[in-house]
Amino acid sequence: MPSQTSKEERAERKLIDDLGSFGATAQGLFRHAWELFWNSEDDPKSRRESEERARMLLSLPQLGDLHRAGCHVILAWIG
Repeated sequence: MPSQTSKEERAERKLIDDLGSFGATAQGLFRHAWELFWNSEDDPKSRRESEERARMLLSLPQLGDLHRAGCHVILAWIG
């Protein structure tokens, strides 16, 4: 018997499925960049890596508006 999943888990999985493969990949890359940024208070290496990831994501023409805005927030706060 398959394991039971919560309503929230099913909803999140549906959102990721709706993004498609590029959207799911972009979401993962953005989340990682954001976590690096958020936890980089005294770590220049993490701050630099977060900035590099944000710039890389912004170079992708198919990046959605929400991820694009998030990348600009990272770059604005770091810069």
